[in-house]
Order: sequence, then structure tokens, then C-alpha cells
Amino acid sequence: MILYFQNKFLKSVCFCFLSFSIITISAALTYPFQRVDPNRRNDYYENKAAEKLGDSLDLALKKVEQSLGITDINLTLGVIKDGQVFLKKNYGYSNPETKTLFSDRTQIYLASTSKSLTGTLAAILDQKGIIKLNKSIADYLPELTFDDKNIHTEKITIQSLMTHTHGIKNNDAVVWTAFIGHKGAAQILSLLKKYSTALPNQNFNYSNLGPVIYSLIVEKEMGKPWQDVMNEHLFRPLSMRSTTAYFSKVDPRYASYVIDES
Repeated sequence: MILYFQNKFLKSVCFCFLSFSIITISAALTYPFQRVDPNRRNDYYENKAAEKLGDSLDLALKKVEQSLGITDINLTLGVIKDGQVFLKKNYGYSNPETKTLFSDRTQIYLASTSKSLTGTLAAILDQKGIIKLNKSIADYLPELTFDDKNIHTEKITIQSLMTHTHGIKNNDAVVWTAFIGHKGAAQILSLLKKYSTALPNQNFNYSNLGPVIYSLIVEKEMGKPWQDVMNEHLFRPLSMRSTTAYFSKVDPRYASYVIDES
């Protein structure tokens, strides 16, 4: 799952790109936000003498820099407590090459945290009776078959797809949808058919595969791209007006290029 999250906590934004990735954002976005009170104290202080939480945070990050042997940190963060934006702060560059500073407009790659909104969408569509969590893959995608005959789609529920308990492994489908790109549902169905294997059980096994299959079901049942379904049933009702699951709609001026500097 891939995502960008705009660092504007009073008008937060996410962006997710990827064929079958779903955008995700902290559940705290559902709270009615208030302005930050910079003088409000709490129990999070690293530096007990600090007048503000931000001062304490600066000290903590300096210790991190020292321990890692680095001279600067490219980071943006926010703290929400009791439904209130308690702190938001930017450090360093969203694009170190162009020296573009992190700001409230920066859109940040959130990767697999996207899965939480996938689950939220699944719950919404279940409540609306559109795609029921207790129904099986076979109920919605009878055309999806597997060469591995130990995979029984009639026994795999939508809920199991969202809770990583479906019992299927397929790294090929995950890699294609997350990093390579694909030519549509037919290609993904082919990848699933040929390269899926049954796991020994249906215990929890974390991967992108469940949401990938779920997105195929969403597109088929709704008759439109899953990105549009996310907007219609989740982003728009939450007034997440600047949120999109389309890579093409992201403004490159505000995209964060800081992903993994290790």
C-alpha cells in the first residue's frame, strides 16, 4: 500500500499511488480539529525544563542525530491528543536535492498505513450492503480461479482478505501492483491464478494481497475504479477534499521525496 499524506493537520491530505493500493491516513483525521495551543503541557516531555513540547522534541531529535551520527533529519510530524492538534512541526527537506523544505503543504509517502482506510472502506460498503464482509471471494469473483487447488475461494471471506487471514501467498501479484504497474484486472487475475500458493493455514500473514483482491471486487461491484469509490464513500464524506488515490493528481511541487535514507 502506498500513500502520500499532506502535512496540514487542520486540512489533512493523503495521496496514494499504485495500481491497487489504497490511500490511508490516521484515524484522528475524523476528529474536529482545533488550533494548536503551543503552551499546553502534558506528560510527553523529554526535557522537563522546556516551556513547550516543541522545545523538548528538538532536544530529543538532536539526541537521535547524535546516536545515528547524522547532521540533520528530514521529518514532519504531528501529535493529536483528545481530538485536538497538539503539535505539528517540520524539520529539514521534503526534497533534499532541490532543498525544498517540509511544510504544511507537503504530501508524504505513507506506504502500508494505506491498509487501514482499505478496511474502513470495507466496513462502509458492508454497512451499505454493497460488499458484505461475511461473503466469499467466490460470491463476488467467480472468475477468479487458482492453479493451486488447495485454495478454495468459496471458503475465503471478504473479512479474511482485510484481516490478512485468507491463507494465500502471492509475491508476484504484490510486487506488480505495488511497484511495477499492470495492464488491468485481467492481468492481475492471471497473476493470481498462476502464482498463488496456499499457506499451511489461515493464520495472520501480513501482506498487500488481501487489499489487492478486495480492490478487484470493489471495481467489479461498483462499476468504477476503486480510487473513485474511495473518494465517493470515504474522502468526500470526511471532507478530505485534497485527498486523492490518483498518482496523476499529485502536484510534484509538494510531493515528499524522503522515503528511506538508510
